[in-house]
Amino acid sequence: MTSNKYDLEEVLDAVMLAESKPSHEALVRWIKRYPGFRKELETFFVAWSEAEMGKYLPDTGEIDDEAITERAVKRVLAKLRNQSQRSRS
Repeated sequence: MTSNKYDLEEVLDAVMLAESKPSHEALVRWIKRYPGFRKELETFFVAWSEAEMGKYLPDTGEIDDEAITERAVKRVLAKLRNQSQRSRS
């Protein structure tokens, strides 16, 4: 899997056990400890931060799937009509 001394999964488990929340300081600290996993740690901290931010976003309500689908179908049909008209010309 990896030639590094530590497995990525072990490193990420250690991060989650040691850190209560994602922060830039924590990211820098973990990159210093495991420089071979720099990219993976950056990706992990970004995803973790985004997940944390999502907890505090207001609920935007229901998504109207039918209205979205109807608009998408209308757009596709309009494009098909335009293409059909162009091919006749």
